[in-house]
Amino acid sequence: MKVLFLNNYDMLSSYGAWQKGEYPAHHLWGAAHLKDFGVDTEILPFEKFPGANSYWRLQRLLKLDQLGMRGLDQQLRALVQGHYDLIYSACQNHSFLLARLRAWGILRTPVIAVIHHPIVPGSVEKVFFTGHDRLICLSESVRQGLLTDYAFLDPGKVIKLDWGVDEAFYGDYREAGADITDTVPVIVSAGKSNRDHDVLVNAANGLNCQVRIYCSEDSRPKANPLPSNVVLTTGAKRANPATYRELVEVYKQAFAVAIPINKTNALAGLTSLMDALAVGRPVIMTRNPYIDIDIEALGIGIWCDIADAAGWRAALSRLLNNPAEAAQMGRKARQLADEKYNIVQFTSDLAAVFTSLPRA
Repeated sequence: MKVLFLNNYDMLSSYGAWQKGEYPAHHLWGAAHLKDFGVDTEILPFEKFPGANSYWRLQRLLKLDQLGMRGLDQQLRALVQGHYDLIYSACQNHSFLLARLRAWGILRTPVIAVIHHPIVPGSVEKVFFTGHDRLICLSESVRQGLLTDYAFLDPGKVIKLDWGVDEAFYGDYREAGADITDTVPVIVSAGKSNRDHDVLVNAANGLNCQVRIYCSEDSRPKANPLPSNVVLTTGAKRANPATYRELVEVYKQAFAVAIPINKTNALAGLTSLMDALAVGRPVIMTRNPYIDIDIEALGIGIWCDIADAAGWRAALSRLLNNPAEAAQMGRKARQLADEKYNIVQFTSDLAAVFTSLPRA
């Protein structure tokens, strides 16, 4: 089976970084391991005619942007790239043209897209759904929302898969404390999308721990000055402050991982949660209805309500005062990665979806 793969960022560079051990395979959305399941994957270069991508700005100007069309450069090239059994987009906004042509019967190749976030009712036309052969959701809540808001959808066409980490990238599991040289427990919060770092800063003020925040300049906490036990590392606007390899080493020094998020209609925090599972650290996280992994029910962490600094402080204090409980949470987190939330399992499930479709 031969698949053409596209995404909303440069997958060829990411694949090269993965080959050099600088980037985890789960951010390749199966492309690194599909060959192990009998699927030959070709990655379409991200940009060749970038001017084509400015077309969406014209749509917005004409108030036609409800279609959410992006990535025209890639999609147009996909049409003339050659024969493939399937076109796979890891971004829900980069396959609309292909889906439309598929719905009209012009494109014979099946099209599959990953749906990361909820789709607001009325924000896309029906042809978006009818033109995709399968929609892969990373959240059952997102899947159920689609089936409720778009009643014409066939439930068998909308599939939920569990995303999972590239455990090999993170190295052998070592329990919290094994690699820690700091005299006080370290709480790590890394992320720049939909983050509420201030709630963590306020909660940790005065506690016997060090909080290390890694974020972009535009997502940094507003508190000024920061408490003495908070260390901030920022990148440029919307940019990461460290390489993924550097961040993994930071996580390995952590006592626990914090994921404070704002109220949002998005699957925010999932990447950081995957990182926590991979390194085997307990998690304190703001509730997000689109996160399927119940960290409390599974015994790997503590939920906090949105903007609840008191709740965050109580959660931090609980783990700091009960290191044995925190260590047990970390062990369970890594076990979940071993047994379920890993890139090999995700890719196996993805390949099964691919091969279930009729060949083009």
